[in-house]
Amino acid sequence: MKTVDRFLLVGFFGRTGLMLFLLTGIYLLSETLNYSGKLGEGGFGVGQLLVYLAMRAPGILVEMAPFGVLLGTLVLLSELARNAELTALRAGGLSMPRVARPLLLGGAVVAVVTFVLNDSVAGQLTYMADRYVDEQVKGSRQGRWLPGGGIWFQDGRWVVSASRVARSGQELRRVRIFQRDETGMLQAMVEARTMVHEDGGWRLHRARGVSTEELAPTPKEGGVMPFRIQPSVLADLGKTPERMPFTDLWEYVGDLREQGQPVRGLAFSLWQKITMPLAALVMVLVATPFVTLNTRGGGRVGRLLAGIALGFAFHASNVLTGQLSAAGALPAVMAAWLPVAVFGLAGGVLLYRAR
Repeated sequence: MKTVDRFLLVGFFGRTGLMLFLLTGIYLLSETLNYSGKLGEGGFGVGQLLVYLAMRAPGILVEMAPFGVLLGTLVLLSELARNAELTALRAGGLSMPRVARPLLLGGAVVAVVTFVLNDSVAGQLTYMADRYVDEQVKGSRQGRWLPGGGIWFQDGRWVVSASRVARSGQELRRVRIFQRDETGMLQAMVEARTMVHEDGGWRLHRARGVSTEELAPTPKEGGVMPFRIQPSVLADLGKTPERMPFTDLWEYVGDLREQGQPVRGLAFSLWQKITMPLAALVMVLVATPFVTLNTRGGGRVGRLLAGIALGFAFHASNVLTGQLSAAGALPAVMAAWLPVAVFGLAGGVLLYRAR
């Protein structure tokens, strides 16, 4: 690695680290103020608040990484421009795309670290942190059942409603099962106190059936339902997609697809686990052209603010495409990759023009 590349790379990591430290500190301060109202409730005190903040820190770092890269790149190049070092690099024969090369390498390192941290630690710790606060405030451990009430799901011609789902995914409580015919009309309904996954099948307990046809068979007590859904799929209902590892979410989405369940929102979250770390590279491409090379020229602050605004526009575009994907207006893959592709291309064009 050349001396100039090492110089730029060290500067990039230093400024990006500083920005991440400041952004994470502001976020943690906001969380402290938000949860300070719970102090004194149950067993939730200052010590428990510090434990919560420690568990939230990795997730906050992951969320703030793109903005840290954006601000770090802008600060570094602004300092170089102000001290005429960027002008000296240009006079030495380095174009702006060549100056951006080590910064893109630094962005790639941040992207990889962000993906690994989010996939292995951050998501699970965020889930544990929220559950920890609930346990301390309410003074009780997690129960047998998943929070959030009941569920509905479709399995072939069957539509299933349950008021409670066990954390293991092995048992459903207060179950109603609706069977439809080929035209989608209701054919039979079954009610059961519980439905338990036993011996590879779903067995009803304390069941009674009502049929719209005299000869239509309805499951009886202890009957086994021909459902394909697996307990692991139901157990994952207690997790949000952002907090599931990539491989687990991939399998979860695949299982739901096989069972004919809608997966647009989950598929978007799946692909965002790849595209969001790549936002670090996009931020480098976006930030670099917005730093003026002429330290005596006007508009340098305006360009910096424009670069920051473009970064926020990138974040807003991710939210917008996510909503379009959930509404069915865009495929999940396109919705996740479109902001990265558009802003990456725009940043690349601006960087090339700045050479």
